[in-house]
Amino acid sequence: MNGIYTLSFWYLQSTNGGPLTIRLSGSGIVVTVNPAPPVTGILSATPGRLNSVAAALTPFPSLWLNELQADNLTGITNSAGQHVGWLELYNPSTNVISLNGLYLAKNYTNLLQWAFPSNAVINAGQFKVILPML
Repeated sequence: MNGIYTLSFWYLQSTNGGPLTIRLSGSGIVVTVNPAPPVTGILSATPGRLNSVAAALTPFPSLWLNELQADNLTGITNSAGQHVGWLELYNPSTNVISLNGLYLAKNYTNLLQWAFPSNAVINAGQFKVILPML
């Protein structure tokens, strides 16, 4: 159909999400869609009701990212003598924290980019400078 058509629609979101009807004037083309996300049995948003996805989570260790030097031009160096970015962790708790299973990354595409060694720990009240190999 080679012609000029006017696409017009008006949509007011409702609690059930649809439908949305789109018509191309003069063409006879009418499309109806439901933009609501599919119901999968578990609702991700439950306003005014008990949370349907509530679950007990393992608490995160009390570990702080205390300081960060991403562009290290004149500070500390790694074992090769290069100035690299670094960060400092702090354990404010009274317990030793294992770093096993924790990771560092420089972007969101590979969150497991740099794993802490399996035997790495940070002692209670300790500050630890990390020079990751990213």
